[in-house]
Amino acid sequence: MQRIEIPVRHALERRRLELFRDRHRGDRCFVIGNGPSLRGRDLGPLAGEATFVTNHFYFHPQLRILQPTYYCVSDLSFFGTRNHPDWPRNLARLPATTVLFFPVELQRRVRASALGQHPHIHYLRCDRTREIWRLGNMNVDVTGILGTGDSVILDVCLPLAHFMGFSEVYLLGCDTDYGSGSGTAHFYEATTPRRSTEYHRDAWYDNVTRSYTVAKDLFDAGGRRIYNATAGGRLEVFPRVSLEEALRRV
Repeated sequence: MQRIEIPVRHALERRRLELFRDRHRGDRCFVIGNGPSLRGRDLGPLAGEATFVTNHFYFHPQLRILQPTYYCVSDLSFFGTRNHPDWPRNLARLPATTVLFFPVELQRRVRASALGQHPHIHYLRCDRTREIWRLGNMNVDVTGILGTGDSVILDVCLPLAHFMGFSEVYLLGCDTDYGSGSGTAHFYEATTPRRSTEYHRDAWYDNVTRSYTVAKDLFDAGGRRIYNATAGGRLEVFPRVSLEEALRRV
């Protein structure tokens, strides 16, 4: 098993992350997954909006038009040489202005890659034994140790959106239908999933929906709202709105 090294000192990174606290207080953002509902969806109207994108979004044909504000990864396998050998080159597709959030375990590997000393990379700690669906709570102070909801949206994006002060969050491309038999799980040609179809159909769906419910309750308690602007899919935790309706809101 490959040894993952965690930097001994994380105080400097915590200070850097502190700069994001309430940066977008009262604003809205769009959190974009990688679901198949993004196929054919025009994301051009989101240019100029605060956006979070994740994982393989760098394959999206409108990446340069969208100019995403933030890019997030929580799954360590995205930085592996066996499953994803081209990750440095793929990440280089992101606009230079995009701020990147990676797991702190991979800080040394990222810094040794072609990304080098990219100025807009930040590192987060996630304890993968702190399962949101079991604990019934979610830490949204990203300067501390985050939990896991078995999805980068829950692990990183929603805690960051809360920490940054967004009052409205719109989910897009969060189909949440792995293993449902509905076809491909992504907007791009799918790679082999890290877990089995049976896991995604059974345990994974239950884990993420319970975790999304925790997130909804947390945001609601603070007078904030999460909406699902995904076209279709199985995520019914949040009120649904169309992307067009969301964009009309002021």
